[in-house]
Amino acid sequence: DNTIYAGKECKPDLPPSNVGYVTGQVYQDENNNCIYDAGIDFPIANRMVQADPGPYFVTTNDDGFYTFRIEAGNYSIHLAKQDYNNRSLQICQQDSLYYISILKDSTSSGNNFSLKLTTDTLGNCIVTVNTTFFGIDNCLNGPTYITPCPGHFHNYLYTVSNSINSTSPIPANTTLLLNLSSGMIFSGPSLLSCAGPLSPFGGSTITRTFTNQIVPGGTCNTIIRVWVPIGAPSPYISTAQYTVPSNPPGTNIIVNGDFELVGGFFSDYAIGCQMDGLYQISPGSVNAPLPPCNNWNHRGLDNTPGAGVNFLYADGANVTNWDVWREVRPVTIGQQYTFTAWYNNVSFQNNGSVNPRMQFLVNNTPTGNVVDLPMLPDIWVPFSASFTPSTSPVTLQLRSITGTLGSNDFGIDDISCISTNCGGIVFDQLIQNDACSCDPNDKLVNPSGCGINGNIKKDKDLKYTIHFQNIGSGPAHNILVKDYLDRDLDFSTIQILGSSHTITYSEILPDSSLIIFFEGIELPDSLSNPEGSNGYFTFSIKPKYNLLDGTVINNKAGVYFDNNEVVITNSTKNTLYEYPSPIASFSSNHACNSVSSYNFTYTGITTDNTSYLWDFGVNAIPQTSTNQNPMGIIFTNPSSPNYVTLTVFRNGCESSVTDSISIEDISCGMNKVLVCHNGHTICISNNALPAHLAHGDCIGSCQNINKSKQFNNKYFEKEINFNIQPNPAKNETNINFSIPDNDDVVLTVYNFMGQKVAELFNNYAISGEDYSVVFSLSNLSSGVYVVILKTSNVYEKRKLFIVK
Repeated sequence: DNTIYAGKECKPDLPPSNVGYVTGQVYQDENNNCIYDAGIDFPIANRMVQADPGPYFVTTNDDGFYTFRIEAGNYSIHLAKQDYNNRSLQICQQDSLYYISILKDSTSSGNNFSLKLTTDTLGNCIVTVNTTFFGIDNCLNGPTYITPCPGHFHNYLYTVSNSINSTSPIPANTTLLLNLSSGMIFSGPSLLSCAGPLSPFGGSTITRTFTNQIVPGGTCNTIIRVWVPIGAPSPYISTAQYTVPSNPPGTNIIVNGDFELVGGFFSDYAIGCQMDGLYQISPGSVNAPLPPCNNWNHRGLDNTPGAGVNFLYADGANVTNWDVWREVRPVTIGQQYTFTAWYNNVSFQNNGSVNPRMQFLVNNTPTGNVVDLPMLPDIWVPFSASFTPSTSPVTLQLRSITGTLGSNDFGIDDISCISTNCGGIVFDQLIQNDACSCDPNDKLVNPSGCGINGNIKKDKDLKYTIHFQNIGSGPAHNILVKDYLDRDLDFSTIQILGSSHTITYSEILPDSSLIIFFEGIELPDSLSNPEGSNGYFTFSIKPKYNLLDGTVINNKAGVYFDNNEVVITNSTKNTLYEYPSPIASFSSNHACNSVSSYNFTYTGITTDNTSYLWDFGVNAIPQTSTNQNPMGIIFTNPSSPNYVTLTVFRNGCESSVTDSISIEDISCGMNKVLVCHNGHTICISNNALPAHLAHGDCIGSCQNINKSKQFNNKYFEKEINFNIQPNPAKNETNINFSIPDNDDVVLTVYNFMGQKVAELFNNYAISGEDYSVVFSLSNLSSGVYVVILKTSNVYEKRKLFIVK
């Protein structure tokens, strides 16, 4: 029979249509009666429920309700195993499993789960706010813009979430404050979930008040249309500040968080500038480097919302366990606190610097996210984190954990720590540097990662956004999206963050696909309504724990418009690494017999699958190298700084760092040169230089030689003693010294600009005698000073730190 018969279209990858329904509610039972009492109990949103066999997964909505759509059969219904340990079933809950026999088109309801808290911490909630950008207008080649474009409208989605681990709802009357870059304009709402008014549109700032509470696991979305005028420059920045008022209002326990006062904190950094591991308090400058540092690649301006003009400026150290800021404060045990701070990368763009990575710690325990500061001077990045102390007092700490020299420079300002009960301030900031970017892909992942393989850290959350557009000739009634989840993702961590339209239901099928269904949304076609024809939804999910380096996470989706053929999106790819980007850092030292010949050592820890490119500049021989640790690089121009750039390539990604090499002036008098002898800098005649070099001494001062020295030199059997106590000092200090041979001694003090501020000793000294000079600091300001001890054969420097 060759007859062609008309048949029903087969779509085997769609969810089954002949289904039964299983429904129930998940809630926190405050009065332990296993009955949901409105006004007393509260629902748990986004709690995952599981049906076996399958398995099938669904999550509860903001009212705590869930619905399974499953084929006829016998199932067990239970709470899915998730990484939540602060709630368990109430004692009165008789069934931890519901055994259901379901028929086609039938419904089994009332399969509720009554929960209680298993933690003693009451009244605390874990709040987050996230910002997502969505284009509206199409690019010239068809797809929508994925970054702001002058002359076009765009949508920003702001999602406020109360974690499912929260022990209570977020109270009513909370505030979302939104700010845009200068020139960008809020033009009107696109979609609002949850009750709450918006302030008037037309400017770059807008406020929304949420009049109802947000239950644990619940979210509230605010989608606002934004106009970017022609000529508006990048970067395009959106900052969201969500405030939950405390009752009673909390008090800031930080002593000097805006740095407008003197002191109040500790630092492992010393006061000063132009050297790694130093800091200063400075008002900065709009068009000039920070006074008095005059660093060639630094600038800063106090652009934070707090009072005053000062901020803490730090020249980052290559030591990752140094606190640049630290306060020890008494707290109430068991009370929730919210810590906030603002950070700024003070390095100019495109100078090869490595971004500072800021970490907040409580009692040496990392707390909150690490903040990678973009290289955008004067753009301040907000940070917030909550913690509940179990001891008092607590040590609050801020560090840069980048661990590199020759960049890693940053500002800190407006630090606060306020006691809250389900309260505090939470920030999110979206910075987009590129204008009018277009991408034919309609499925995006954030973070996209570095390199062609999308390298990201293993523990990084993945946020997927799926765009869809109705390009048919009429409205689309129902939209179904099927996302193919990688099996190396932890399905129990999935969270729907937002959508352009109300989601009718969502579920995960046994084939690991996520189903999102929009029913009856009447999506217009693109010809009659280009803006209204677009839709999207976004969700987050975590990779599984303890995956191997190099694990690849792939993802794609299919979109069904009514009964039309499926539209397959592009695929996204991320590759998981402990260190997704190579670490670029190096040390250098000049050769013992020449201050213009340098050896370089790569000091990063990412040495596997790694290649290197060194650029020593036009005044070097050779000018470049691909060795890991190049040696014998000759710099031919000692009169100017020589900038060295190391670029490290690894697993498709690259990182760079730049530092300067200054050729030391070793002259210390008529026909005399500096030599590092047995760890001390001495001044010798040129005629004696060959003998010193032959015995293992190195030409130049000791501070410029990265080399361990353990020599037994017959010329100096006695050691010099030279120290400052106390150091740091406030009012006065003692300069102590003894010398190995009878000689004339000059003891002088210079400020960090090289200006002589005092001569403390100029006399003949006896070998082996102990000398002590009392130095009054009353006429000197806070800062770093250099004390120099000089004899005919000795030239020694010590740093003096004055703190007032």
